[in-house]
Amino acid sequence: MSINTDIEAVDEIFQEGKVVDGFVLGAEVHRGGMASLYSATKEGIDVPILLKIPRVGRDQPVESLIGFETELTILRSLKSPYVPKYLGSGNMATRPYIAMERVEG
Repeated sequence: MSINTDIEAVDEIFQEGKVVDGFVLGAEVHRGGMASLYSATKEGIDVPILLKIPRVGRDQPVESLIGFETELTILRSLKSPYVPKYLGSGNMATRPYIAMERVEG
């Protein structure tokens, strides 16, 4: 059995200054038990952006990623001035993230 070494580790993909699908990552804003949050910018998007990256790995329960996918599904469907706007997302198998409007507070 061979291991695919072409897949980048999530920690290598999501670092300040890196570009992911056109999003330029800024500083890490918060690191929680299930995800990390980064400020970001993207040409053509005029609102503040937040990228949410799930914590994945051997020490993380699979429920964390399932919850993250559920959050993505819900965020895509909600449209309200009280909910951050969905701005994009990555492939959950290789580059898992949710890009959303950054709402202060």
